[in-house]
Amino acid sequence: MHKQIMLKSHNILLDIPHQLREQKNQVQSKRTKMVSMIRKTHTMEEKHSIKKHLIADPFLGVGLAHLP
Repeated sequence: MHKQIMLKSHNILLDIPHQLREQKNQVQSKRTKMVSMIRKTHTMEEKHSIKKHLIADPFLGVGLAHLP
């Protein structure tokens, strides 16, 4: 019985990195979409203020710092 419980919790632990990777991928694709949208629809000044605003968000800020 105890062994089974151990195995179950171990599987859950093993699955965490996978879940984190999934989450990271989703965030990255969302970020990429936002970046390409911003590139298409905003002027330089607007980009700059958007960039400043988004860099404050730890999830979205990564990668947006390099917006041209």
